[in-house]
Amino acid sequence: CNVPEAAVLLDDAMVGRVSELTKENKLIRPGFYRVEIRCPGYYSYFTEITVADGGVAPVKAALHPLVD
Repeated sequence: CNVPEAAVLLDDAMVGRVSELTKENKLIRPGFYRVEIRCPGYYSYFTEITVADGGVAPVKAALHPLVD
């Protein structure tokens, strides 16, 4: 994500900031998740991912500034 201080949420629960999560792999249980990346002053990014057992699900997001 282009905004390191943005918050990352899985199913509406914050799991950390982009800057923290890109430095370490965050382990989550296999399953289906709704991902939101948000930061004040930017439009939020939403996607859905499915994590397989032992798999990875990288998310690439670009947040765009809000229009005044």
